[in-house]
Amino acid sequence: MKAAEALGGWIEAAEDTGQPVPAPTDVRSAVEGSPGASLVWVPAPTPKSKAVAVSISLNQRVLDRIDAAAEAIGLTRSSFIAHAALTAAGAGAAKVKAKSRRRAKAA
Repeated sequence: MKAAEALGGWIEAAEDTGQPVPAPTDVRSAVEGSPGASLVWVPAPTPKSKAVAVSISLNQRVLDRIDAAAEAIGLTRSSFIAHAALTAAGAGAAKVKAKSRRRAKAA
C-alpha cells in the first residue's frame, strides 16, 4: 500500500470516529534536535469528493517537469497538481494571516 493511501485511510477512519486529525508537521521542527532521524515526505490526501474534470494550458517543459516530479513520488499528474495548488494556497493564507497579525500589533 502506498504511504499516501495509508495516510488517507487513517485520516478517514479518524474523522469517522470523531478523533482529531493533527495538522501537518513542519519539516524543520520534525527533525530539529533529532540527530540521525529519518523523514519520509507523504503528501496529505485531499478529502474524498467527486472529481471534476478541468482544462488548463501549460508550457510543455512545465508539464514534463510536473510529470517527472509526480512519477518520482508515486503520484498521478492530477494528484501532484492538486497537492501543489493546495500547498501554495495554504502558504498564501499563512502569509495573509501573518501580515494581518503584524498590522494588528502595530496598531
